Amino acid sequence: MYKIIFIIKAILMSFLSFYRTEFPTNIFPKKFTCIEYEGKSITRKIDINQNDKKYASLLTFFNREKNGWKYDFSGYAPHLILISDNMKVNCDASGVVVNYKSEHGWVQISKLTNESCLSILSEQ
Repeated sequence: MYKIIFIIKAILMSFLSFYRTEFPTNIFPKKFTCIEYEGKSITRKIDINQNDKKYASLLTFFNREKNGWKYDFSGYAPHLILISDNMKVNCDASGVVVNYKSEHGWVQISKLTNESCLSILSEQ
């Protein structure tokens, strides 16, 4: 049944470019591994948990940007990625791509943003 619903959503999304969804803040992980790439090389790797200022800033960012996400099937080159067991966030200068595990499987959503999560993660 869930696969049928997913297929229907996929068909609708291909025809209805205005179809939007919310960011699932209720499943926001309590910790991430932050990996920064330059080309194919890792230039920085740090852990971020819910006691860190960066974590609080990220949670505020995603709560503020909760609406207006679109389902996305494109592939994206990594720049700065946050990885957890149930979510992968790819940040770049113009937006965010999120893959998250739902009860129906993995889902990818994206959003163009005025503020990038890159600026949050580059804070000292």
